[in-house]
Amino acid sequence: MAEQEKLLFKVENVYFSTNFKDWKKIVLASTDLNVWIKTDKGWKKIPNEHVSISEIKDAAGGNSILVMVIDNTKTFIGGKKPKVYSLYNALMSVLPTASDTVGAIKFTDAKRLVLKALYHGVRRPENIMPLVKRDYDEIVSILEEFKREGICTEAGILTEKGKLIMMEEGYK
Repeated sequence: MAEQEKLLFKVENVYFSTNFKDWKKIVLASTDLNVWIKTDKGWKKIPNEHVSISEIKDAAGGNSILVMVIDNTKTFIGGKKPKVYSLYNALMSVLPTASDTVGAIKFTDAKRLVLKALYHGVRRPENIMPLVKRDYDEIVSILEEFKREGICTEAGILTEKGKLIMMEEGYK
């Protein structure tokens, strides 16, 4: 790592794959400028602007998979769930997300509040109204937009995309 870069975090004992079949043990470090991946061949520098977070998935055996796009190639970082979620949260502070780069929805305060209500299991517009202090028609409109965009199901349950957006948008 270059001296002028500020190391933000380093994670060891995670695994890297580009095809979901062949996994290599790596060390991943992030600076204010780059993501660094160390394999048995040495360190590879990837500028932050060439990396985006796509999603995080649970896997068997208490593991999780972080899906990222590096130079337009889907890549997977896997490991124990707490470690992968910690990595995800740390990377969120320095990397763009897929929804930042291609998302169609602009999040207003009302949409964030409805998203939080769905996250907490409140799905019916009449039950969401007192929580977000918005009228029924506005809430229904937001829910319809969320369904169209694949953020929630017809029943108002957050999809994986919705959960990722909740992690990005819900806590602002």
